[in-house]
Amino acid sequence: MKPGFFLSLWSLSSLWSLPALAADWPQLGNGPQHTGYSAEKLKPPFKLKWNVQFQPERLYPAMQPVIAGGRIYLGTESGNLYCLSAAEGKRLWKFPAGDERVGPILHSAGVEGGRVFFASMDGCVYAVEAGAPGAGDGSGKLAWKFESKLRTGFSAAVLLAEGKVFAPNRGGTLFALNQSDGSVAWKVDFACPLLQSPACNEGRVYVAGMDCRLYALDARAPGAGDGSGKELWKTEPLKGALAFKDYWPVVHKGMVIVRPFGPWEASAFDEKTGQPVALTIPGGITMNGAVAPPCVDGDGRLVTAKGGGWCRVDPASKAIEDISTKEGGRGNNDENMIASAAGGIIFVMHCQEGNAQFTGCYDVASKAWHRISGGPWQNLVSNTQGGGASQALIADGHLYHASLHGLRCFAGGQ
Repeated sequence: MKPGFFLSLWSLSSLWSLPALAADWPQLGNGPQHTGYSAEKLKPPFKLKWNVQFQPERLYPAMQPVIAGGRIYLGTESGNLYCLSAAEGKRLWKFPAGDERVGPILHSAGVEGGRVFFASMDGCVYAVEAGAPGAGDGSGKLAWKFESKLRTGFSAAVLLAEGKVFAPNRGGTLFALNQSDGSVAWKVDFACPLLQSPACNEGRVYVAGMDCRLYALDARAPGAGDGSGKELWKTEPLKGALAFKDYWPVVHKGMVIVRPFGPWEASAFDEKTGQPVALTIPGGITMNGAVAPPCVDGDGRLVTAKGGGWCRVDPASKAIEDISTKEGGRGNNDENMIASAAGGIIFVMHCQEGNAQFTGCYDVASKAWHRISGGPWQNLVSNTQGGGASQALIADGHLYHASLHGLRCFAGGQ
């Protein structure tokens, strides 16, 4: 028997005994393409595991928490960034960026390289150390702060790609900041406000402006004078569109998909050329605000609202499959809901979980709907829903959803 044989067996058995690495959801939509999809496999039914309330602090409706390394990060309208344990919802640390008068945090943070990045209405972008609490590694400490020195703040989520933090300012400037130190790699001034979060794929960053155009910029070129931020293409103003706000573009199968506030149907454009793609992507379900974008499911189909229900759109065949049934998935004609997916399950979440008759999940294989009960109603409920709805995220083998100024964790297979 060769020396080291038993050591090799021990090493293999040790590897087999180690827990699988938990999957993360490190930025809006689970990546720079914002597909809203995770490969994790969860099974219904779902049971509430824990519920953390932030009241009297408020959570902006479209803000989506992010998860990395077993920790959750989310900001409040009072200007605080919180770090929680994903396993039990325990608050680990708080970073006060500002206060509710000047520095509300209205959208999602992003985690990369051991730091959490976010933008605030105080006109600043922050990088905070995201390491394990109590490890002496500066967890929750400021790494750097970028001050735009503009009179307008940031209300969209940051985008992490190409080693940069992309932050669109409400006044119309897209900043590309170096993740290492917050220095400006480049910036582009648009002739309109930027209220929607950008997306990125293969070196191109996609920006939807309040002039109702979609822009593609060169995201990769570093430094000045070499094409940094160069406009690659832009669309004509979308017919019937009133605004781009609260939500985000989705990049999938060579297309950039955007849904404006105005027409319910989404529009698709070729990633490389900006030319329109003939694809019907229905819409529906909104209240006094923008309509949620589609997500991508495990079969590569687009999941989107259709009137008061839900459907799946095949980008290849262009077929539209209605997945609503009398048992579930009917949704609501005029209240905000949004979809995400994990494995073979599609999740549709109402912006207020107390409306459990609307919140649920669809098993693609069995074609069955299952309700998800969000627990009791809380105070500070606002039914205007003008800020959209928060997409449920899947990480660490659990389902997480922010609504009614609280964050809830659900365990599957209960």
